[in-house]
Amino acid sequence: MNEFRGALEDAERTKYPRREAEAQISSLNERLTKLERARTGDAGQQLGLKSGYLWAIGVVVLISTIFGVVGVVMVFISTRGL
Repeated sequence: MNEFRGALEDAERTKYPRREAEAQISSLNERLTKLERARTGDAGQQLGLKSGYLWAIGVVVLISTIFGVVGVVMVFISTRGL
């Protein structure tokens, strides 16, 4: 019987208190939420940056196309003598 009591006492001493567990879980949830928000913000910022690069490339391509068309028209006009 004393062995059983000893085992129960050991089990009671080594149990993790519920309040401490809930406090740690709550703390971890808060940290996880902060990390998720930071990650979402970073992803949005990176997406905006990529979008800006795409707009810049598009403008460069558009200007190059315009110069190319103007150059072809000028060559056409100069060879036809108009």
